[in-house]
Amino acid sequence: YSRPYDVELWQLCQRMRDACESPILLHNVVSRIAIRAPHSIGSMMLLGHHALSTNMSFNALNAFHAVYRIVPDDPLACLLVGVASMCYAVGRRTVNRHASVLSSIAFLDRYRRLRCGEEGAADGGGRDRDVTGGATETKDGGGEAAAPPPDDASMADGGGDGGAGAGAGAGGAGGS
Repeated sequence: YSRPYDVELWQLCQRMRDACESPILLHNVVSRIAIRAPHSIGSMMLLGHHALSTNMSFNALNAFHAVYRIVPDDPLACLLVGVASMCYAVGRRTVNRHASVLSSIAFLDRYRRLRCGEEGAADGGGRDRDVTGGATETKDGGGEAAAPPPDDASMADGGGDGGAGAGAGAGGAGGS
């Protein structure tokens, strides 16, 4: 596997971009490279980068997810999936915008934890949050029950009254 930080690959992309007349032609070339080497981190990142720069956020998200599946502990992979997920969430064709935003925030938080070296103490009891907000057990977690998602946990801590007041205030402001 190549490293995501392969400078020669990015220089090749720049030369291809300068040589191609249309972004569609470049996308076809980059897609063919990625299809021939689906386990190459560099080619999938190249495809995702090009897709994101041409406003094809769903294609970028798929390409960056492929990179994340190969190297899940790489902070750059988490950052790229988070950014692509947020770009997809703000698109007009997004069906479940809320889930895309939550996924983006989870990946960006994982990026922060990997960069700061906090990955070992992610959730306390041997669990780490997956991208949908649920808890997944790690190797040393044993057979514990999964913790509630972050929104439910904040409601259980007494945040329910504040949430109702905020909702009523927002509804009152909208009705005026």
